[in-house]
Amino acid sequence: MNTSEKGALLEQFCMVVPGVQRDTAQFFLEANNWTLQAAIASFFDSGGVNANMSSRNPLAEFVCDVTIGEGESVPPETRFQKTWRLRNSGLEPWPENSMLTFIQGHPMHAHPYVRVPPLSPGATADVSVEMQSPAEPGMYVSSWRLCYHEGVPRYFSEEIWAVISVDISGTLPLLQQFAATSVSHARPAPHAAAPPAPTQPLVAHPY
Repeated sequence: MNTSEKGALLEQFCMVVPGVQRDTAQFFLEANNWTLQAAIASFFDSGGVNANMSSRNPLAEFVCDVTIGEGESVPPETRFQKTWRLRNSGLEPWPENSMLTFIQGHPMHAHPYVRVPPLSPGATADVSVEMQSPAEPGMYVSSWRLCYHEGVPRYFSEEIWAVISVDISGTLPLLQQFAATSVSHARPAPHAAAPPAPTQPLVAHPY
């Protein structure tokens, strides 16, 4: 689809939905592969005119658990890293002072928040929190949300969860350590050119 065709669809969207902002119309068209009917339906499913008000606000969505899937077992009193993959689902970069903040549940973390990079629209980031499992066996849950501060916290994501089963036979942190050791000991074959350095993931670190 060329630029003029996209421009025509954008004009049609704005004619069908009076008062809609052009950048909001473009956002929903792009999200629906430039299918006009689907884009308009998605606009109204997202709140209609209220979507105009929220389109310039930061938005985020959970993509997947990178480490520690829901209910995976961890030995008692063991340090591990919980990582989520998140996406900027809005039209604006995330604010510079964005952070992932502990909301409720069992306090397994070393820090109540971690800084998060100002992610561009459509981009994803792996966000990690260092945690330690409790001493007693059982199920433990904590929830976290993205926010930035304007005097008070402004939340812009749904809650995301860390759910673990503390079990004396849990082996997941050992698997994490094994994977890290395997990567650190990897070497290119003799006389072969070394591969290019991988792109660094946008991983948050404690502040």
